[in-house]
Amino acid sequence: MGEEKTNGEMLSFYRALMESSDIGFKIVDRDFKIIEMNARARELLAVGSEDVAGEPCSVGCDFLTKCPCPGKMALKTGKISICEVDKQLSSGEVIPLQLKAIPVSDCVDGLIGFIEIIENISRRRQAEIDRDRFFNLSPHIMAVVGGDGIIYQVNPAIEKVLGWSPSEITGRDFKDIIHPDDYDKTKDKILEVIKKETSILEYENRYITKDGRCRIMSWDAFYLKQQCKMFTIGHDITEKKEIEELLHHSQKMESIGKLAGGIAHDFNNMVFGIIGAGEMLEPLLPDDKEAEDYLNIIMQAARTASKLTQRLLSFSRKSTYENIPVNINDIVIEAVKLMEHSLPERIKITTALMPDPLMLSGDPSSLQNALLNILINARDAVTGEGEIMVKTEIASPPPNAFLTENLKTAGVEYATVSVSDTGGGIPDTDLKKVFEPFFTTKPIGSGTGLGLSAVYGTVKQHNGAISLNSTPDGLTMAIYLPLAEDVSDSLG
Repeated sequence: MGEEKTNGEMLSFYRALMESSDIGFKIVDRDFKIIEMNARARELLAVGSEDVAGEPCSVGCDFLTKCPCPGKMALKTGKISICEVDKQLSSGEVIPLQLKAIPVSDCVDGLIGFIEIIENISRRRQAEIDRDRFFNLSPHIMAVVGGDGIIYQVNPAIEKVLGWSPSEITGRDFKDIIHPDDYDKTKDKILEVIKKETSILEYENRYITKDGRCRIMSWDAFYLKQQCKMFTIGHDITEKKEIEELLHHSQKMESIGKLAGGIAHDFNNMVFGIIGAGEMLEPLLPDDKEAEDYLNIIMQAARTASKLTQRLLSFSRKSTYENIPVNINDIVIEAVKLMEHSLPERIKITTALMPDPLMLSGDPSSLQNALLNILINARDAVTGEGEIMVKTEIASPPPNAFLTENLKTAGVEYATVSVSDTGGGIPDTDLKKVFEPFFTTKPIGSGTGLGLSAVYGTVKQHNGAISLNSTPDGLTMAIYLPLAEDVSDSLG
């Protein structure tokens, strides 16, 4: 009797536990009759508080017309069966439910019924909606990649960054869009994570956009070993890298400028000493033609050296500049007139100038020399028949321009002088070097490599910027100089 009492007490305990649970339970026999249903199940299935023992298990399950009955599947297969359904309550509210049928068997009769667990999954469903919304609206690329490199899922942000829609990318191997030079090292990184079972991976690589451009991506990846998948978040850092590179270039040019300026200043003093001594020596020479010829050679070489040092001083901002009102259109007209005399007939030069004056505060002589250096560079780039176009307009420097850190505050308008030629352009590897002193792409003996360095120094002195746009069809070099609201403004 004591054992029977204990069993009875245990049964009462389990019934009380089931009745107080916030998870619905329904116990059904193999004839699909309800043995017991707790209060939470009756609430979720909206069957009221009456006793439903002996009733068909379909009571309250009007939704089963839309999905297979999990209880029947459990008894048929002997395995747990799960389905999710939407249940409409008497109030009209619709709640999502998960039904989980667990088959029950004994050693004598085999399958004798099933237990159905009923849960309100509204919170989980909302969390999934929020997760999908975050996934779809994130400005950063989110992707799920298998250990085999196949992209299983990717969010719409990829189209904004790389131009590919999610449907075009899903199911493809990531090697189809990664930069070929970065594929091996990226694959090695991923294999290293898988091998070491490291969960977090941070790396950078380049991807090819749909239109053939290149973007630099920074990735944070989480490897889930159980699924053999990598969950990744990618940030487009192309502009950041370009700005860092421009800053590095600016610092490099500043260092070169200080070094060149110091050397040029001392050398210039020595050259002036040579020129001065030569001028004093000239009247003292006897009537000796050979001696005069040698002195002329010395003076010519000294004056040439003086011009070179002036270009270095211009690059390093150690030259003396005037600061007067200047109409940049007038500078262009004078420079083009001078240039026309040195152009071969095979090269045509044209202008397209703004009708209104473009006034700024500056040094006319240095600006004209800068423009002449650009025109000479354009002339030398055209090897056959071709054209040079000089254009003035009001425009802002592009983000990748040189000397953008040199620009004044926002709201300033810039007079722009662009010189376009029909030469062969400049290789990408050389574009960032063209303003360095003594760098030249011309044959040995054809250039000093100081012309564009002087342009760089002059534009920097005038608080401007320079942009280069090179294609196989030619080069466009543009200088951007701040227009003066008050032409009495001094140079920065």
